[in-house]
Amino acid sequence: MDILIIIALFVFGSIIRGIKNHKKNQKIKVKIKNMKDFQNLSNIEIIENIIKENPSWWQKTGQSILSLFILGSITCSLILFTISLDPRIIIFDVSIPIREFLLLIINVYYGFRD
Repeated sequence: MDILIIIALFVFGSIIRGIKNHKKNQKIKVKIKNMKDFQNLSNIEIIENIIKENPSWWQKTGQSILSLFILGSITCSLILFTISLDPRIIIFDVSIPIREFLLLIINVYYGFRD
């Protein structure tokens, strides 16, 4: 059962990444079409114009915050495993162990980043 959860979370992260990449590609196509005389520009000039633009907040800061969150969750989970503490949260009458939940978040992250 744990393997199915791990695979499902990885697929979930991959779906999020696919949606993000699709939106990014659409934005690039719109930027190219909005360029002045884009049909007369060479591919290199188009790429140079796109690279000159400033990266978004997510590209600058958001991914670093996400990486720090994942690092913190891994560290907390390993500390909980080391001291043999198993706190649980109850959501909708389901008891969820926090240390296993923190480790499962890693699969969503890897699906999202890879």
